Amino acid sequence: MNSISWIEATHAYEVKGVGDQNGCIAVQAVLQEHGLCGYTRWSPPYWQFIFQTHLDERQVRRLLGTLLDRYQVQLRSSRATKH
Repeated sequence: MNSISWIEATHAYEVKGVGDQNGCIAVQAVLQEHGLCGYTRWSPPYWQFIFQTHLDERQVRRLLGTLLDRYQVQLRSSRATKH
C-alpha cells in the first residue's frame, strides 16, 4: 500500500522519460513507495506521468539514481493538488 494516504503531498512533479514501457514502470516502482503516480501517458518512445509526494526534488533525484540517465528522466515541479 502506498504511504501517500497518511502523508500530505506537498510537491507534485511532471515526470518525463524516454524508452520502452518498462522504463516508465521501473521509475514508477521506485517512486510509488513515496507518493502517488498517476495520469500516465505513453507515446512511444516517450512517456510521462504525474507524481505527488512529500519529497523535494533533491530527494526524488536521489531515489531515482541511475534511472535518471538510463531513461533520460526529466522532472518539472508543479503545484500539489489538495483533496
